[in-house]
Amino acid sequence: MLDRVISGVKRAFWFFVDTIKSIGRFIAKKLVSFWEKIRTWLDNTAADFVERELGYPARDKLHRATTTIDRGVDVIRNFTVVYLKDNDLDTTYDKVTMEAKADYYTIDDEILEEIKKNKKLVRTLEYRK
Repeated sequence: MLDRVISGVKRAFWFFVDTIKSIGRFIAKKLVSFWEKIRTWLDNTAADFVERELGYPARDKLHRATTTIDRGVDVIRNFTVVYLKDNDLDTTYDKVTMEAKADYYTIDDEILEEIKKNKKLVRTLEYRK
């Protein structure tokens, strides 16, 4: 009898946890889509007004602030941007946006330690065609 009660409590607990996760994902998606609209407005309408009234340096600072916030939103989106060169003689980079399929808490501890220590993770990718 006690085993049934404990298993029922466990099931209820995990149902509650899954419900909270689902609500969190829903809220995060709504916040990201809302931020996309705000960012578009800031990058176009507000930036044009700021440049007209305060000059290009003010517009540049507005873009930098928007980009800084957007990097924080990328954590929610689980996106990263990678710049690639086909070979060492190229003068341009290919911009590749990658979406993480796993949550941040599934990353190895040594990688997280390197990110904490260096504030970024840099990997050189080599591939053959």
